[in-house]
Amino acid sequence: MKIYSKNGEYPTTLPHRIILSSGTSRTGINTFTAEEIRDAGFIEIELPPSIEYPNIVEWDKVNLQWITRLPNEIETDQKRYEIQEQCKKFLQETDYKVIKAIESGEALNPDLIQYRQALRNLYNNATNIDPWNVQFPSILRGIEEKL
Repeated sequence: MKIYSKNGEYPTTLPHRIILSSGTSRTGINTFTAEEIRDAGFIEIELPPSIEYPNIVEWDKVNLQWITRLPNEIETDQKRYEIQEQCKKFLQETDYKVIKAIESGEALNPDLIQYRQALRNLYNNATNIDPWNVQFPSILRGIEEKL
């Protein structure tokens, strides 16, 4: 697959219709010649590089190249916030099990207690961990089936 940039914009595939410098328009993406593509102001760009997580690839429209960088502080803070939101969601998904056990006078499954505590610990420590390498605790399948 080839991608192109026009006027430094983010690279993408060619449009179905291009307008040449003469003002004439051409359609039929498979029929464009390399000369027509250049004449319409498009330049071919290499595909973005493969990167390792959590690196980020951005398009530099001034220098017409891909830039690889580490996440900045704002992005890292956002990721920590997302971790906390996910912890809250997982806790809310099991709240009914706690309420059901309390209402019926039954003992709460110890594995469920451990799972929920692990989520609370992750939530409370989100600012002290590498947010780009987090494993959420998993609820045991047996807990799901028992409650």
